[in-house]
Amino acid sequence: MSRTAISLAAATLAAVLSVTGCTAGFSFGSKSVKKADVEAKLTTEIANQTNTQPTVTCPSDLKGEQGTSMDCSALINGNVYPVRVSVSGVRGSTVDYSFRMDSTPAGGNTGPSASPTSKPTTTPSEEPSSTPSPEPSDEPTDEPTTSGGKVARVNVELAIMNKVKDQSGQTVIVDCPRDLAAKVGTTMTCDWSSLDRRGKVEVEVTTIDPDGKVNFTFRNVS
Repeated sequence: MSRTAISLAAATLAAVLSVTGCTAGFSFGSKSVKKADVEAKLTTEIANQTNTQPTVTCPSDLKGEQGTSMDCSALINGNVYPVRVSVSGVRGSTVDYSFRMDSTPAGGNTGPSASPTSKPTTTPSEEPSSTPSPEPSDEPTDEPTTSGGKVARVNVELAIMNKVKDQSGQTVIVDCPRDLAAKVGTTMTCDWSSLDRRGKVEVEVTTIDPDGKVNFTFRNVS
């Protein structure tokens, strides 16, 4: 099976699209806000501020502790934008949080405009992506990552999603289980999904450049 090579460099956040305070009135006996509820609120907030129909994906439930943060992604008009969600406070069973979405998608271009308003909702929803995964090719791409000997999970996901989009015009959502250790030979398996298909890709670190770029390949395994 063919592999797609991706080269990851040090992360730099683009200009902020919006910083909006949200109040989520959830009862969280398990000390977390459900993943679907966070996605639903972000979907509504981003839709209201950008006049678009985003598809928001988060990796897990949001832990109900002040200072906790989580990296989600918003798919808008075929581009994937990083979204950082942070818990600003906890009042009984109510979690207060804010989110920040970059104005530039992973891979460049200018993002949608927005006004900083807040209209939270409590109706959860999850929207799927629209097309199946293509066959990968062997062309390297530069995408952002974090430092500290690991490639942030969200950046691996964004790199794969944008690579697929660039190569074929198809849109998939990728969900990886953890950060990718910056060590040659490291592998992990991520899930991908589209409107009518789902499967897995295997990610493998191949080389690390002297300047710190982590090069990895991915291939469909199911």
